[in-house]
Amino acid sequence: MNRKKRWLDSIPWEAVAFINQRLCAAGNVASRLNRDAHARAQRLWEKVRRQSMPFRQVIETALQCHRLAPFAHFNGNTFVAITRNLGQEIYARFDPPTAHVLRSAVDHYVAGTITRSELDMVLGRLVKTLKNERNARRKLARSSAPAGKRISRRQGPRGEIPRESRRNEAGASPQA
Repeated sequence: MNRKKRWLDSIPWEAVAFINQRLCAAGNVASRLNRDAHARAQRLWEKVRRQSMPFRQVIETALQCHRLAPFAHFNGNTFVAITRNLGQEIYARFDPPTAHVLRSAVDHYVAGTITRSELDMVLGRLVKTLKNERNARRKLARSSAPAGKRISRRQGPRGEIPRESRRNEAGASPQA
């Protein structure tokens, strides 16, 4: 989530407004703008849209735009839909239950139903859990190694080096 990227580059404000229109149509309500708030939210969005930023800043921008209430209906749903779609790249790195917790926390934060400290608590617990799981896997790998033998990251538990890691004498990768 800390990797900087131009997350919003492909989403001009017109796309945000279109998402809101589609949500309003699905909810059988008229799509209307809150004129002053709409202009402020649009300026904010376009100001940061082409910037390289961590995903956390995308979440904060979406929350700010939601709070400005640029549309008469479905402000939260509009910005949650955007962050949910953009976050798929991040969520795909996790197992399904962990991805669900992370996605749910981000969605609720952008919708304004949990606070920043509650989001931080969820993220902190998630990081701690992931570190514990990684340490447990390392410990298990070390305990399954023959006595006195250390397993490097390149070696499997039986000491073999995966084919793609082997080098020929010239230092080049093997030909398949």
